[in-house]
Amino acid sequence: MNESANSLQSRFYLEATNYYYQQMELNFQDKTKFLYSLIAFLPIARSVTYVFQKEASKNTQLMNLYEGKVDEWKGSVLMRFFNELRNVSLKEHTPDTRTRVSLKWVVDVHALAEGDVMTANGPDGKPLTFVPTEPRIDKVIGYHFIHNFKWFNENPDVMYLCREYLNELETFVAEVENKVRGISHE
Repeated sequence: MNESANSLQSRFYLEATNYYYQQMELNFQDKTKFLYSLIAFLPIARSVTYVFQKEASKNTQLMNLYEGKVDEWKGSVLMRFFNELRNVSLKEHTPDTRTRVSLKWVVDVHALAEGDVMTANGPDGKPLTFVPTEPRIDKVIGYHFIHNFKWFNENPDVMYLCREYLNELETFVAEVENKVRGISHE
């Protein structure tokens, strides 16, 4: 392993994970593109620790740091959730999500006969009647995971949980980089 914190492959994979998170943000209003980014995010995020294990396998101090982190993560619902979700995504199907949207009622404006729903004055001062039609999607306001993981009882927000997962990986990589800097100064 190259003992420079600046050359860690796990950092590169973390940055790739962040890239796909940003793609989810950018494509938030397009569910298909959002899901493309999500299914890329999941395995690349999981690869951060796999790559680290490979690059640090011969460094006892770094592997001890990793083993301590793994023990901590065993108690983390978040880490277990993403491990399971990555497996589902790679081996079974796209993660099931529910889309939350805001609706906009579209109103047809025209003069109508008695008994219509709403009336108002038009630009020319003459009364107009408004008839609400079907609601239309105004915008996507969120996505939630739908899952059958019995140990996870919530219906969580995708972006929030992905951000939390990314934060956890960022903390780990920063700890590794600090350890590498300390080792190289010994």
